Amino acid sequence: MNSVDLALLGCRFVFDTAALFLWGASAFLCFLVPPDLKQPIRQQLTPLWTLAWLGIGLGVAAYLPLQTARIGDGWHDALNVNVLYSVATGTSVGAAWCSQVLCLVMLGLLRIRAHAWRLHIDVLTSALLLLSLTMTGHAVMDDGWLRIAHQCNDALHLLSCGGWAGALVVVLALLPRITKADSSASAQLALRRFSNAGHIAVLLVLVSGSVSTFLIVGSWPFNWALAYQRLLCIKITLVLLMTTLAIVNRYLLVPRMQGSACAPRLFVWATFAEIGLALIVMLQVACFGMLEPV
Repeated sequence: MNSVDLALLGCRFVFDTAALFLWGASAFLCFLVPPDLKQPIRQQLTPLWTLAWLGIGLGVAAYLPLQTARIGDGWHDALNVNVLYSVATGTSVGAAWCSQVLCLVMLGLLRIRAHAWRLHIDVLTSALLLLSLTMTGHAVMDDGWLRIAHQCNDALHLLSCGGWAGALVVVLALLPRITKADSSASAQLALRRFSNAGHIAVLLVLVSGSVSTFLIVGSWPFNWALAYQRLLCIKITLVLLMTTLAIVNRYLLVPRMQGSACAPRLFVWATFAEIGLALIVMLQVACFGMLEPV
């Protein structure tokens, strides 16, 4: 990889991670957390929220110049207005970038005019930003119905991944409230709802990920001579580890929360481990678009 590729890798990682967090966290807060805890949790997570939107803004600002530099003759073309315009108006990369800019403009206008609906606006905007990622990558290399099916599967994969991994930060914010008399019932209700929704999200991640593998590679990724398939095998292993941790949390640690002093600590550490593994997976995903799968 050259310097342009490394910069683009960082840009993709920041944007993808921020969008996944915002989708998962805002959807969890909006639909699963009881009303009396929504604002306190949202305020507690304000620094992360601000950092995520900053990351998305920087990612969108840098994405088109970096892609133009990669498509063109390097850094010289990154600020070449004519080349930037050609990429923005004549490629799938440009179409995705334009949709991301429109999402951010829509976000800004709606948040100014609809203060009471900001959480719902965050859900909608972050979902649209994730869906814009299906406009580029290996899915658009297919034609006809296969291309549409591939993009729909990618959309399902992104939304379910965000719904799982992005919501884990909210889970960590809810845990201390279980022991407080005024918030215990609501916090436990939110965590039960997340547990139920989490089963579906994890299942969708595994199924859509398997479908994506066969659509891109055509088989299981056992050709380790290719960097793409080596990374994909590592990604699959990490996702299975995340799944194992989620199962341990749900079926071993949660039932012991009330009667054990160490179960809550182990739950927190396991959740942090899930988040760490998710970040490694996101870094790998950022690499995939630069590698040949077969």
